[in-house]
Amino acid sequence: MKQRAVLWIACLLGLWVPAARAQLGVGISLPRRDFILFEPIMLEVSLLNSSGKNIVFGEDDKWINLEIVREKVEMVSGTGRPVIDKPIYLDAASTATLKTNLTYTHEIREPGNYEIQAKVRHKGRTYASAVIPITVVNGSVQWKQRFAYTNPKSHQEEVRDYELVAQKAERGNRLVARIRDPEKRRVMCCTPVGDLMSFGSPEAKIDTGGTLHVLNQTAPKQFVYSKISPEGIRETPRYFLSVSSPPALIESQDEGILVLGGSEVGPDGKILTFRKGSAPVRARAVTD
Repeated sequence: MKQRAVLWIACLLGLWVPAARAQLGVGISLPRRDFILFEPIMLEVSLLNSSGKNIVFGEDDKWINLEIVREKVEMVSGTGRPVIDKPIYLDAASTATLKTNLTYTHEIREPGNYEIQAKVRHKGRTYASAVIPITVVNGSVQWKQRFAYTNPKSHQEEVRDYELVAQKAERGNRLVARIRDPEKRRVMCCTPVGDLMSFGSPEAKIDTGGTLHVLNQTAPKQFVYSKISPEGIRETPRYFLSVSSPPALIESQDEGILVLGGSEVGPDGKILTFRKGSAPVRARAVTD
């Protein structure tokens, strides 16, 4: 009884802090747990400051470490790129959420089962998050083509391998476009181009400049059109509805590859109508 009283008084005076009370909370989360090889794996790291004082991270690049283990035995090495490339300021009793791309920061170059944990160092102590498991798969190649084009900057001929890759996920099938440089053994991009439906097939064409055009049906009447440069830069997607006729990719001598048919819709879900010499005009709400 006397010992309990002494500990209670010590707590009131701030001389003793229970070991279970951490000064910093660390959590991690992902948008899903299954990924296609080489696609971005965007990890969110959440920090909770419970120390009662302001905290500054980023004076060196060793304050945060992401431990990634493949098949429970193989430690995945980093690429040398920083996990977080800016200072982090945490006021007392505040939180911060940071994002990082694991495909960019770590050598996740093989399919398999991985486990991820974040560890943060602060004043000689290490605070760890829970461990999150993920699965990385090769996916199923739906279409592929090798194409040579002339780089407009270097004026040299370069080769690219283009692929559409599908993955069976918990919430339906996913489709990504993957572009590789086989000579330099680089992956230029692996970007989503919409869900893959059981009906219809995605269209893919490559123009003379090496840009990949993909028209993918994502619902009974809905299509998403993606353009991705040979350097892996994707333009803002455009969306089409099959109203009087379904959209399709065609090749024009004057305009290159474009979408013919269907009706384009804007971000607000309204059909866009075009007048010659003018900008698109929103006409009416879309209804199925």
